[in-house]
Amino acid sequence: MNRILKILQHRGHHDLVKLLSDAHYKIDESSTYGSYLFSTLSTVDIYVPLEAHDEIVLLPEDKKQAVLKAFLSLYPPKAHSIEITHVQFYVDPSFDVVRMDQGVGLILLAGGLILLKPID
Repeated sequence: MNRILKILQHRGHHDLVKLLSDAHYKIDESSTYGSYLFSTLSTVDIYVPLEAHDEIVLLPEDKKQAVLKAFLSLYPPKAHSIEITHVQFYVDPSFDVVRMDQGVGLILLAGGLILLKPID
């Protein structure tokens, strides 16, 4: 993800760099051929913390396209390779604790389960 963040930083998308600083991604390669010889249509699944996800889903389409263009700079479409066509944002399913106002912690568990628990 660091290379993507550097591309976004270089292009002046400092807001996106901040939102994606704790993100990680996986490229979901389909079995469908793309527009290049034996290229396969692919989607980038980006996993972000809950707080960042809430902001990212509200971003204008041009900001989301900036993220896609950053991935296309790193993984350009070509023959016998992946052909990235979309970027999807998901809440990171790994364990995460977020401090809330009244001393209550929000624990996000794998599978999307949420547990509220007092924090010292």
